[in-house]
Amino acid sequence: MNDKFKIVNNVKDFIKNIDKIIINYPRSEFNLKNRIENTSYDLLELIYLGNSCEDKDYIQRQIVSKISMLVFYIEISYDKKCISLKKLNLLSSKLDIIRKMIYGWIKSESKL
Repeated sequence: MNDKFKIVNNVKDFIKNIDKIIINYPRSEFNLKNRIENTSYDLLELIYLGNSCEDKDYIQRQIVSKISMLVFYIEISYDKKCISLKKLNLLSSKLDIIRKMIYGWIKSESKL
């Protein structure tokens, strides 16, 4: 149970970082900004849901999907010059850590 809280804390930390970054997105990228923000909060919600529901497999696959979409949105943000390479690397590394933790969670659930 403690490991799952580490995932939550990492996602919260990611959301705090992303909130500071996307505030500076140009107005022309409003849609991209909203997608990043909404997907980040959806990710956190799914992790909370996965901690408390019986069908964790389906929820965990959704979580992995949300992480993949966030990586895509962040790469698009870099391509559109909304974020720097340094911020791209920071956010990507945070998402990579979260993804590894999710796969660890999936692996530990499959052993049960």
